[in-house]
Order: sequence, then structure tokens, then C-alpha cells
Amino acid sequence: MDALAADGKAVKGFKVRLEELRFSFSGMENKMMKMADDGERPEDVSRFVLETVARTVAAATEKAMEKYGKMPVLMSGGVASNSLLRERMDGALFAAPEFSRDNAIGPAILTYRDLR
Repeated sequence: MDALAADGKAVKGFKVRLEELRFSFSGMENKMMKMADDGERPEDVSRFVLETVARTVAAATEKAMEKYGKMPVLMSGGVASNSLLRERMDGALFAAPEFSRDNAIGPAILTYRDLR
């Protein structure tokens, strides 16, 4: 998705409302679906989604630092492979993108343990 978004139109993304440190991407998801249904290019839809995620995570991180004090920030998980987020989060620590992607091993192990 990151590679696809690199060829998308630069956009502001969707303004996600932060309540304390909580947020939901449901509004962005609805807008993304409408963009796809309206025939917008996949590159532009991908850029819209990743820009929205980057903007929101960066804003939530900033609010967390205001609330809890400035401290080192370590980004992990699939969201951490977003190059737009990496650009916005100057000073944050990231693993290499290939080690930041989601994989299904964690949920698979938890499901296996739960069903045993």
C-alpha cells in the first residue's frame, strides 16, 4: 500500500477527531469506500488512507507527550511501516519497514492457544 500511495495525489487526508487519546478510523473508512466507489485511482485512495493514519497517529502521540511528558517514542506494528508516518514522526524510533509489517503469526498463536 505504501508503494501504491507513493504515486497518489498529495492530500491532507481525513480529519479524525481525537477524544483524549482515543480515535476511530470509521469516518475515514467510509470516505475511502466512497472514493473507491466513485472510481478514484487506487494510488489516490491509498495516499488518502496513509496520510490520514500518519496525521492521526502523529497527533495522538503529540497529545500523549503533552499529557505524560516528553519521552522516547518507539513505533512498531504494521502502521510503523507507513513512510508518511515515518516522515512526520521525526525523532521516533522505528524498526526497518520490512520488520514493521503486520503478519498473522501473533493472532494465529493466540487463537491456537485459546482453542486448545
